[in-house]
Formats: sequence, structure tokens, C-alpha cells
Amino acid sequence: MKKFLVPVAIAALIFLAACGSSKKESNDSDPTTPDGDAIENPDSGDTAPDTGDTAPDTGDTAPDGGDTAPDGGDTAPDTGDTAPDGGDTAPDLDGETIQDDPGYDPEEITTIEETENCAELNLPDFAGFTNDNISVAEAADTESKELTITISSTEKVCLKLSGSYDGGIKFKNKKDVDVDLILNAVTITSENFPGYLKLNTSNEAFTADYKNNTYTVQLEGDSTITGAANSGSKKVFGCQANLTVVGSGTLTVTAKYKTGIGVDDVMTIKSGVINVNVERPSEMTWTDKAFAMKITNGFVMDNGKLTIKATDNIDGFEARGLKVDGQDCLLTCEMEETCVGGEVCDATNGSTYGQGKGYIIINGGEINVESDAKAITAGWDIEEDFTNSDASDNPTPDLTINGGKITLKTVGTPRDETATKASLSPEGLEAKNKLVINGGEIRVYSTDDAIQAGNHVEIAGGKIIAYASKNDAVDSNGTMLLKGGLLIAMGATAPEGGIDADMSSNVTYEGGIMIGIGGSNNYPQTVNAGSFVMTSLDGSTQGGPGQGGPGQGGPGQGGPGDMGSGAAYAGKTFALTETDGTRAIAAFKLPADFAGGKSLIIMAPSLVKDTVYQLNADTTLTVAEGSELFDDIVLNYDGTISGGTAISVTAGQGINQGPGGPGGPGGGQQP
Repeated sequence: MKKFLVPVAIAALIFLAACGSSKKESNDSDPTTPDGDAIENPDSGDTAPDTGDTAPDTGDTAPDGGDTAPDGGDTAPDTGDTAPDGGDTAPDLDGETIQDDPGYDPEEITTIEETENCAELNLPDFAGFTNDNISVAEAADTESKELTITISSTEKVCLKLSGSYDGGIKFKNKKDVDVDLILNAVTITSENFPGYLKLNTSNEAFTADYKNNTYTVQLEGDSTITGAANSGSKKVFGCQANLTVVGSGTLTVTAKYKTGIGVDDVMTIKSGVINVNVERPSEMTWTDKAFAMKITNGFVMDNGKLTIKATDNIDGFEARGLKVDGQDCLLTCEMEETCVGGEVCDATNGSTYGQGKGYIIINGGEINVESDAKAITAGWDIEEDFTNSDASDNPTPDLTINGGKITLKTVGTPRDETATKASLSPEGLEAKNKLVINGGEIRVYSTDDAIQAGNHVEIAGGKIIAYASKNDAVDSNGTMLLKGGLLIAMGATAPEGGIDADMSSNVTYEGGIMIGIGGSNNYPQTVNAGSFVMTSLDGSTQGGPGQGGPGQGGPGQGGPGDMGSGAAYAGKTFALTETDGTRAIAAFKLPADFAGGKSLIIMAPSLVKDTVYQLNADTTLTVAEGSELFDDIVLNYDGTISGGTAISVTAGQGINQGPGGPGGPGGGQQP
């Protein structure tokens, strides 16, 4: 197996212009109002903008619409500036504001509102516990030991657990009864018996339909739940209802059999730290894949920190990170340890847990995943549909990222299904339907597609590094809309690419700074802002795509030419400038171990169609001290490029820049 290559230095991106200068003038009569001077130096006493100034005002507290250089005292960006303002609270990236997300904020702690009447159970002393609404009983034999906590109340209950238990713990409660559960430095583990914590499980006296129930789990101190390798339990930490996690503590869940955390409805993390590990012994050959987390209806991350490590490397049954499957009836039944159709499945409508779910929403917090197989997936597929004729109950497997800090790494080697092994697609971020990124800091290092969607990819904000060593960096099997933020997409050699939407007519560009590198790239045929340039890292013309000629079945679209490998340019810096310029419009530095393709596309709002620009290869990038960095991407930059070689590139030319690839299906002679 070839070792996965992780980039150390990724890219740099900058937008700036030369600062203006003028002679000093010190005879202003009114330093608190705008001056009509056509030329003057900064006025340190001004508190309002100078409409006629052509140089910055260091004392301004409001933006200057006419400035052509940055204002050191501004607290908001200047709409007319073409260079960043040192005092701005948001960078001026050619008109693009790149969101800086705080990610996990340990000071923003969500807690259970009322705990005064919370019952307290010290697990080693469970035999002496008494409560009118809660009973505790233990069952033990030579193969298992289980503590059952039964809640008989018809109203909301609060219970605080502490201490340790050598075995499994199961909660039972009535339908429509919510439970607040505080884990105060709890340890659930066993060398001899299955260790687990299961919430909201069914029993004979209660109804099994818990779709309206919510368990709120508050973390205090450090708690651990460890499942044994000989466990018959599929879930180490399971909830047959909605699960909300709050608090300032830490929970570590370790799965040695199948699933670390399994939730049958929606899981929400509002605060706290959760670590999930899959540690199956490598000599074991289970017939099912392992999951660090498997959720039925939805996953929401608001704050807190989630770390997943699922790299047990069992050949043929590689572990996955986080998967949300949707609430299709067959999938729901498969997730139940004991599935009787009438409990969770309806012959007409499918799952009794609801309709139209199966989503992932990340609003904030910090997520780190390292996995053999897929890292984060909204994964329900139409092929898994319940056998009814009504599609209205089908899940909507969408993945939306509004903020936070996300770092993903997959290490498995992609493969097709064989007689002895299941297929393996170690993708980073995947949505079977739509994948939308509105903000956040996202780094994906994958072997298969780094970012992939079944129907639509939309990038509207955020800062994104997508690096796929063996496949596409950003791949949509339908449409792609690029309209904001910053994207560095680095894919493998042909036929894989940096930006792939099957055909260029599927790509729309409306803004943001987008850089694609790979064996090929689709270019936007619909451009509503700025423009793009296409070339290769070595300065040769872009191969294809050319229109296939007429033939049987009609004309076919020619494929992209093979641009070869970019490995020879690993670790080198490239910059796009105006002709004979030294100020970069966009610049990036390839990883030192980069081995992908060398086809290059750069989209930026400042580019003008049919205008000639200059691509500088193997150049030197001088970055000013104190520049704001996202890895090696520069967001607030003042510096220059120098040295290297340069070629001319023309914006807006996406076709016929080189010999076309082979004709598509039904295609004839290529041009």
C-alpha cells in the first residue's frame, strides 16, 4: 500500500495593489470633517472620511470610498481600496471577505438548566440507591453483566452518575419522557464483560417508539466508555432517541467491535469534548464495517470538540468516521440490535422516526477525523430505499457547513468490490445529495475524493484546502456553484482532477478565489463575476477539452488532455500577476510531497476576460511580517514576488488551448 501523502505547506493567496503617496500638508483648518483637497497626506486628527484623499487617513474611524491605499486606523474595510487595511477587522481580498471561524470555544459552555432536584447515583453503591421515579437492578451471568436503570416517571427526570461499573449500563424510560443525564467522571469498562451505555431502550412495559424523546447528556470531568472485543453489542454508546451533548467535560468512547456512538434519531453537540476511537484487533475479521459514529436521522455540531480515530486497518472491513444514513425503514431496522418490523417500520410509510431527514449541519466547533474509509458522510442512497411506491419518505442526505474548524484525513487505498472484499471509497466530505459550504476553516487530505456530492456542490464562503492523492479534489456528479470564500483544490493525475463536475457546462462561477490543480479541471461556462485563467504548472497550454466530431450516436464531448504529473513542481511557488507586475493577484505554494496533476485553473473576481496576465513559476514570495495566515495561505498580505520564469495567459479561455482529448461516447474525430 502506498503511503498517503500529507501536505506540509499548501498554498498562498493574496490580493493587493501598490499604495499611494503624496507630499505632506499641515494647514487643514477643520481636522474633524472631510477635506476637499485633491492631494494630501493622511490627517491624524480626522474622524470622518476625506472624499478627495488619494492617500490613507490614519485617524479615520469610517471607510474612505475614494482611497486607493489602506487606512491604518479603519475599523471596517474600505470599499474603494485595492489593498488590505492594517486596522480592518476583515481582510479586503479583492472584494471578498473571508470568514475567520473560532472553531471550538471552551468558554461557550451549554449546560442543563435545572439540576437542583437531580438524583445522584454513585455506581459502586448502586445496591443502596433509592428513588421514587428511578430503580436500579443488576443481572449477571458468565457472559455478561448489565445494570438496568428504569425510569418510571411520566415527567422529565434528572440523574447524575459518578464512579465506575464493570459491565454494561442500560436505561429504560417511557415514551415522550425526556431525561437529563449528568456524567460526572464515569468509567464504564470491563475486561470480562461487554461495556456499554445505552439510553432510551425499549422494554415490555413501554412503547418502543421514542421519536419524540430527548436525552441531554452533560459532561463533567473525564468519562470513558470502552466496549470489549467479544461484545455482542453493536454500539458502545447508544441512544434510541434524540441525543444532545452539553457541558465542559470530556467523554472518550472506544469501540473494539463495531460502532462507537450510535443514535437512532438526531445527535446534537452544543459543547464538551468527545473522543471516539475504533480499536478492533487487526487479526479479527468481522463481516461488517466498523463506524466511529453512526447516526440515523441527523447530526448537528454547534460548538465543542469532536475527535475521531478509526484506523484499525482490517483489510476488507475498514473503519469509517461519521456517517448519517437517513431514516429509511430498512436502514433503521438494520441499525437496531433486535429489529421487529412493527417497532420501527411501517409497511406503507417506512420509518416511524419521521420523514425527510438524514442530514449533517456543522455550525461551529472543532472536528478532527482520521479514518481508513470515509471520514464524514451524509450517506443515504436511493438504492437503499424502502420497498414502497411513495418517495415522500425518502431522506435528504445533505451536508451543510456554516462554520467551525474541520480537519479530515483518510488513509485507505480506494478499490472496487471484489469476491472477498467490499468496495472502499475513502472520501473526506461526502453528501449523496447536496454539499454546501458557507464558512469555516476546512482541511481535507484524502486518498479518494476530498469533497464529493451526488447532485450539487456549492462553495459560498470559508477557507478550504482539499487534497486528494488518488482522485478528485472537489467532485460533483451534478452541478457546481462557486460563489465565495477561498478554495485550494489539488487532485491526482489524469483522469482525476482538481475541480470536476463531469462537464464544464455544470460549473457556475460568481465569486471567491478558486484554485484547481490536477490531471484536468472543469472550467465555468457560466461566469457572473470576474473571470478565470487555465494553463499548466509548466506553462504549456491546457490540453482539451475539444468537441468530438459527428459520428454514430451524434457528437460527443472530447475529454481533457493528460497534463501529466506535477510532482516535479512540488514545494515550488507560483503566482499570477498583471503583465510585468510584481504584485500577486493569486499565489500558491505546492506541498513539498505533492504528486498530483499539473493542470491549473485560477478563478478570481479581479480577472477580466480576454485580458493577458502573467503566470510566474518557481518564484519567490516575500510575505510581510504579521500577515494573517491560514496554513500557508496569506489572507492579509503586503509583499512581492521575484525571480522564476513567466508565461502569458489570457483570462476566459477554457477551450481549444491545446489538442483535445478523445471524443466522448458517440463522438467522432477530435479536432
